Amino acid sequence: MRQRPFDIWVVDDEPATLALLEEVLGDEDWRLEAFTRARSLLDAAERRSADLLILDLNMSGLDGLELMRHLQRLPSFSSVPVIVLTVHGSEEILVEALDMGAADLIRKPFRPAELYSRVRAQLRTRELVLDLERKRKEASFLLDMSSALNSSLNTQRVLGELVAGASRTLDVERCSIALLGDEEFDASTDGEYPMCRLVAASDDRNLSNFPLEIANYPEIRRVLDTRRPLVIEDVASSALMESVSAHLAERGVKSLALFPMRVESDLVGVLILRSATPLGEERYGMAQATANVAAVAIRNARMFEAIQRERWRLDVALNELQHTKDFLANLIDSSVDAIVAADTSGTVIVFNKVAEKALGYDARVVIGLLKVWEIYPEDGARELMQLLRSPDHGGVGRLTLTEVELVDRYGQRVPVSMSGAILYEDGVEAATVGVFSDLRDRQRMERQLAQANEELERARRQVVTAELAGAAAHELNQPLTSALGYAELLKMRLPDDDPNHAAADMVLEQIRRMARIVRQIGKLDTYKTRPYLGETHIVDLSSGGGDD
Repeated sequence: MRQRPFDIWVVDDEPATLALLEEVLGDEDWRLEAFTRARSLLDAAERRSADLLILDLNMSGLDGLELMRHLQRLPSFSSVPVIVLTVHGSEEILVEALDMGAADLIRKPFRPAELYSRVRAQLRTRELVLDLERKRKEASFLLDMSSALNSSLNTQRVLGELVAGASRTLDVERCSIALLGDEEFDASTDGEYPMCRLVAASDDRNLSNFPLEIANYPEIRRVLDTRRPLVIEDVASSALMESVSAHLAERGVKSLALFPMRVESDLVGVLILRSATPLGEERYGMAQATANVAAVAIRNARMFEAIQRERWRLDVALNELQHTKDFLANLIDSSVDAIVAADTSGTVIVFNKVAEKALGYDARVVIGLLKVWEIYPEDGARELMQLLRSPDHGGVGRLTLTEVELVDRYGQRVPVSMSGAILYEDGVEAATVGVFSDLRDRQRMERQLAQANEELERARRQVVTAELAGAAAHELNQPLTSALGYAELLKMRLPDDDPNHAAADMVLEQIRRMARIVRQIGKLDTYKTRPYLGETHIVDLSSGGGDD
């Protein structure tokens, strides 16, 4: 919807033609301005512009072609369409007029209906051109502002440029931005409105963080409550603005338009437009887009500031942690026991000098690189964690002194006496630590003692085995001999067709097998075992003198 009528300028040195033009074009909602001399129109063009120019090509003094040449040099008239009126003229002159940018040519005398239709057609084209140019400028402005806001850390300066550019692009007297505080505003509650600050205004480049008393701005309160745009075309007649309309009238404000600055569901501020004329619906989209661009910039700026504050806090904490780390590192390296710690991923994070000596590693190639299970035998680390998590070895998360094996750099087993603990952060496992002593010297002595005891036990077993084997063979030999004789006698007495022959043969075979076993027992001189069923072992009779 067009907010103002089209301005049509007519220049002709014939009063009758001017009167006819005024009669034909005067009924429409157009502003018609007539000139009898080209020089008068040119003087007016220095100060103002028009939407359509109708000129007579043949005028005394400055003619139509000369007037067009002068107007082409004025930026405000470079795109204004021109309808040329002429009674006669050579084809060359008409072509020259068209080449100079004339949009149409009408010969006198003209038919009023034809003139009217051609004027309407030119004005429709003019409106389309102006609309496209407006949209191009709006898109270019938004693109430039988005780029500037996203690339500059000086948000205050860019917001100043944004409101100044929006004021020009939207053709309003004042464009400003009011920001809410960082706290979230909930319009569904009866609480107070959040703090609001005016951070940028197109008519005051020095304005920054000016506090606003929301109670004095009913239009801002309405936008905060509804989170929707608010357009007041006539402040004087608005019930909402009754309390402040007189104050605004003194400042020449007749129309207001406010647009919420939202980022997703968060309301960060309000874009405020003040003007002497209504904004026009065709500008609402541009205004809301400007508010959205500014909202994203504000959110990004706040996020950047929050990140900067957090970074400063983390730098302070990091320095404190570094001091603590250095102290603990000295304490750990001074320990007489080996200390190894790992994080929850199994990566070694502590490996002191005593651990280096015990396992043969250099801490520089271990810390942050080696997995803790690499210093344990297979499944050793998992089994140790089971002990740590069990309540039976000092309580959950603790391990009392326990003997385990580790694996050194060369793959050799290293027996150690270890205690350990799980370190927690907020009740969650964060690391494990083990403190151990090398037991190789002690276990070397224990192995020598065990070896001597084993040799003594082996000799005792051999003596017992030999004595037991001889006695058992002697006691079993006579009953087996009798059983064998009677079994053979029984078989001999069975008739040839007796079905019990097979059973008799089986009895004889088993008795003979038992006799062989008894002879092997009698020949045992060493004590050896062999697997029997599962984990069961029995005496290996084949370790004797062998079969006869």
